[in-house]
Amino acid sequence: MVIMQAILFAVIAQGATVAVARPDFTGTWDLSDVRTRSSNAQLTKQLATEKLLTIRLTAQELSISRQGPAKMIERYTFDGKGNTNITWVGEKLSLSRGIDVTMDKKPTRFDAKEVWSLSDDQKTLTIDMTVSTPEGNAIYRLAYTKGAS
Repeated sequence: MVIMQAILFAVIAQGATVAVARPDFTGTWDLSDVRTRSSNAQLTKQLATEKLLTIRLTAQELSISRQGPAKMIERYTFDGKGNTNITWVGEKLSLSRGIDVTMDKKPTRFDAKEVWSLSDDQKTLTIDMTVSTPEGNAIYRLAYTKGAS
């Protein structure tokens, strides 16, 4: 009976370890490819200029520094506060947020959803992004290569 309990405990413990193993996106990432199905040239141009991401991921927060012509720092928490929802879906990170901007002197809201995944060798970060715009949905696939961290 003791042996059976030990085996059962080992199986449960191993399953629990596998269940919480998540990719670590922390590091510096260089933009290597942008693919799009979008007619929004302004948004496509903006995404293509964000050549470098520096990411820090902890159990409480995701911090992203986007570098291109300008530097933008974003911080998101896993507690559901603010206008951002960030969750794990298996080994993928799902990020949904509202983005308020002024375009042509009019306030405009974009809703963006990103799904982040890492390649098996942990060297390629893929971000599948859908942005809802007044002109319709814009769909992007951004690929980043791991740089020196």
